[in-house]
Amino acid sequence: MIIYIVISFVLENIVSLTLNKNIIIPLFFLISLLISYQFKKIDYEKYLIYLVLLGLLYDVIYTNVYINSLLFLIIGSLNVLYNKYINNSFLTNTLFYILALLCYTLIYYLIYIMLGLNEFNIIVLLKSCIAILPINIIYYLLSFVYLKKLER
Repeated sequence: MIIYIVISFVLENIVSLTLNKNIIIPLFFLISLLISYQFKKIDYEKYLIYLVLLGLLYDVIYTNVYINSLLFLIIGSLNVLYNKYINNSFLTNTLFYILALLCYTLIYYLIYIMLGLNEFNIIVLLKSCIAILPINIIYYLLSFVYLKKLER
C-alpha cells in the first residue's frame, strides 16, 4: 500500500506538470490516501496522524498555503465515518469519492476566500469542480480495480 501511495504522489506531480491545470486538476495523492483506508483498515487515530503528516508533506512540496493538513484530516475523517456506517459497494464508494473531491474543492476554495487569496466567483468554483472530477474518478476506478485484484 505504501508503494501505491508513493506512486500516486509522484504521478500527481507528473500529470500536473504535463497537463493544463485549468482543464484537469489531479488529486491522486488524496484519492490514494482515502482508498488505502478502505482496503487496509488501520487504526483510526494512526490514520488521522498519517493524514496530517502527509498533508504537511504535500503542502511543503506542492503548495505554499499549508492548508492541506487540515483538509486531508477533514476528508479523511469523513472517509472513516463513511466506512464505519455505510455498506461498502462499488457504487456507493464511487459516489462517496465524488462527494469527497467536491468537498475538498469547496473547502479549499472557501479557505482561499477567507485568507483573501481569492475573490468569490461561482464560475471559478464550478470550473474547479469540473476540472477535478473526471481524471480523479478515472484514477479512483483504476485504483479500485487494481487494489481489488491485489486483495484477492
